[in-house]
Amino acid sequence: MIDAVRTGLIAALDIVTPTTCAGCGRLDHVICADCGADLFGPARRVDQDAPLLRDGPPTWAAASYSGPVRDLVLAWKRGRRDVRPLVAEAAGALVDRWAALDGAAELGRRVAVVPAPSGWVRRARGLLVVAQLAEAVAATLAVARPGTVATVADVLRRPGTGHLAGLGVGARAASRTASALRVRPLPVADSWVLVDDVVTTGSTLRAAAGALAEASGREVTVAFALAATPPRSRRRGM
Repeated sequence: MIDAVRTGLIAALDIVTPTTCAGCGRLDHVICADCGADLFGPARRVDQDAPLLRDGPPTWAAASYSGPVRDLVLAWKRGRRDVRPLVAEAAGALVDRWAALDGAAELGRRVAVVPAPSGWVRRARGLLVVAQLAEAVAATLAVARPGTVATVADVLRRPGTGHLAGLGVGARAASRTASALRVRPLPVADSWVLVDDVVTTGSTLRAAAGALAEASGREVTVAFALAATPPRSRRRGM
């Protein structure tokens, strides 16, 4: 009886607020097959496409931050819980593809997976989406290389810079420079792996990699992102 009532309530709720694909809006899909497939393409090196990341760590992304992927990522960042499992799976698949290139051999046994810093507003609201990605990356690294101990180290803090969405390259760089990241006590690790949600100019990852290197004396080995904004030349050709 209880199951029947629950089923009826869910059906009624679907009529009022039907499920739609987070990428394209198609009805009755959390993420449709077409939009989901965009998150599982070949792993892409994107550090040379990000103006502020060309002297930073090698950076890999799962998808291009455009079209339905952009809408899907925004829905996830704004707290849509039903897309979290697929996003985590996409992050893990990205690490698997990178590890297949023997990249995991560079990491050593103890790996600290560091999420890019979240602002205080996101922390207060519990929207630590990059930490979710970092957990998926750490779990996949541990499986991809047996014997590796990969743990999430949420050690970076960003004091009072606010959100950088919509700012140009110069404004982003100025914001990062004006407010250096704070590094909390670091765990013992053989290597650092950085994780972010979206790479645009590379300012966040560059600042994070610099802060970790300065605090530990060791450069970041690799960075992963769910998506990366296409270079301007590629966007004009789209």
